[in-house]
Amino acid sequence: MYHVLNSKARPAVHTRSYRTDKEDYDPVRLGWKITVLDKGPDPASPAHERRRIYDTSLPGQGNKGHTFGDKLSEAERMAVIEYLKTL
Repeated sequence: MYHVLNSKARPAVHTRSYRTDKEDYDPVRLGWKITVLDKGPDPASPAHERRRIYDTSLPGQGNKGHTFGDKLSEAERMAVIEYLKTL
């Protein structure tokens, strides 16, 4: 949710755990924990490994979305997230 409300913080290339354990979820930012990467997947790696990496320069994996939350301060953004947790 944090990255939905802050377009400037959206990473260009990232991956995440595909497990659903408690330690894989970020309760503060309200979403899966991600690992930001420097580059996209190696084309020589197996397809199932390449699919685990989100490269927003590829078709269908864009991260542009809306920019409404960019107008919020960090405190306001976190207040929205805290409110959403109560719903």
